[in-house]
Amino acid sequence: MSEHDQKRREAAADYVREVFPEEVAAAVIGENEEGDAFGAVAWHLHQAEEAGHDPLAVLAAIEEEDVAWSVNANNPAAFIASKIDY
Repeated sequence: MSEHDQKRREAAADYVREVFPEEVAAAVIGENEEGDAFGAVAWHLHQAEEAGHDPLAVLAAIEEEDVAWSVNANNPAAFIASKIDY
């Protein structure tokens, strides 16, 4: 993984931890920030930021019901990535 990708994932993990409840953040980030699905979350948040959107606001805009349910998904990070809209 490139240094750029690692920094993007670290920033995304910080955003997720700041916006989502602890249990949800842990499920979305997983054991570490290197999973493929979490990479999709990081990519979407980076793209949103590049387009002039606040990544924290983008995450906060995900429906509360979806955020709460994400811990039940087979892949919480993939589920959240699919809900990111900017």
